[in-house]
Amino acid sequence: MSTVSSLNQVLTQLRKLPAASEPERATWEDVRRPFRVLTVTSNKGGVGKTTLATNLAVYFRALREDLPILLLGLDDQSLIDRMFALEPRPTEQTVLSAFRGGSLTRAIRLGQYGVHYLPSSPDVAQLKHEIDGAFHLQRVLLATCWRGLVVIDTKSDLEILTQNAIAASDLTLVPVEDHASLDEAQKVFDLLDTWEHSGARARVLLSLVDRRIKYSDAESRDILGLLVSEIRRRKLPMFESFISRSPKVQSLTTNPHGRAVSILHGATNSLVHRQMQHLASDVLAALGADGTENESTPEESEHWCNHTLRYRLGDGTPNSDDETLFGELEPRYREFFVAALDPAGRCEPVHETLRADLEREPVDRRCFDSLNALALAYFRMHAARLNPESRLGSLRLSLRSAKVCAELPGVYDKTADSRLRDAILDFFEDAARRERTSPRTASRRLAPLVESLGREESDPARIARIRSLRIQLARRGFASAA
Repeated sequence: MSTVSSLNQVLTQLRKLPAASEPERATWEDVRRPFRVLTVTSNKGGVGKTTLATNLAVYFRALREDLPILLLGLDDQSLIDRMFALEPRPTEQTVLSAFRGGSLTRAIRLGQYGVHYLPSSPDVAQLKHEIDGAFHLQRVLLATCWRGLVVIDTKSDLEILTQNAIAASDLTLVPVEDHASLDEAQKVFDLLDTWEHSGARARVLLSLVDRRIKYSDAESRDILGLLVSEIRRRKLPMFESFISRSPKVQSLTTNPHGRAVSILHGATNSLVHRQMQHLASDVLAALGADGTENESTPEESEHWCNHTLRYRLGDGTPNSDDETLFGELEPRYREFFVAALDPAGRCEPVHETLRADLEREPVDRRCFDSLNALALAYFRMHAARLNPESRLGSLRLSLRSAKVCAELPGVYDKTADSRLRDAILDFFEDAARRERTSPRTASRRLAPLVESLGREESDPARIARIRSLRIQLARRGFASAA
């Protein structure tokens, strides 16, 4: 009898425990997890969710070789398998069986590019009828205890599987390409509100942007400006990075071999490659997974997430309004701008504050703000050279603008931060493009600066960009193409 009595007591205690399908949310919020979770989602199809999720996984792995990446898809598509599977034959363990088993561990496979993934299942939608509540995935991930970063791709809906992904995410990336997808993005933030989660746990990303779409409205000259204005009007957090529409990228998923190729390996020289690099760096920073120590307060962290690190001038950036940027930077670098933009040319620009900010370690927003300040001054002097009413001669302006941007090659060689190096190359590429219509003296001053870039550079992509710049100037007779 005593044994039966003891067994009854145990059963009584077990009945009081929470059901496996309804984990306590406090467990997820309070536990010190060895992993972070990123979800890419939209209730609208065709905005590039799977392309973003799969390629971000590759770029994360390239940027942080010490950070294990696990990719899983809650959709019934096979793109993840076509990009990452090392063996063509199907496997018994899939995302469906892993969910049903309560842990992802047995289904995890090592795939191409060093990315781990879960094989997809055409029947994954069956889980919608088996999962009770939006927090089941939290329990599954805790049981898996992955160490690193988990990237989740979702179906184009806001049903129970997608809700599980959002609820388990430290950051949700919501791609937007038009007004319809922006309206759907709003629903993600509304869902987070119902769970009393901070809106900072999600960010809008402008995706598949086609800047050939123009408008006559002065405030919204193109589709990028229109969507940025609308997102800001709604006060939704967003990444300053964005991804352009590209036929080259679309072609990477369709080829005679049937294998999908990553942007990093199939479109290295494209604009989208650079944009993906920026985005991956920004997302890692927002997740606190960029490998740097973060000693800021939660309030400061949210502030910096909304002001991601990147060079904002030139073609292909969402905040190209020079006047707005000048208003932000002029108070900090007042003496520099007064001297650099003085039409009489009575004094030399003061670089001390700019140089100190550019050389900050670890790299933070001040580096990028000082780069933008140099660029603003350079391009405004460039515009003055083209203005026949300018009170200064073209040669004097050319000399001054060369002195302004001469800070950058030295900083390029000193910094080991890939984001700042890429941003400096962005500036020189913008400068080289705009110099096509300027006096020849300006290009002569620009060419030696480009020639001095990256003498100790080891990254193949940046070496190729520097060489392309040199060749571009050499064809106009201003530098050696060697």
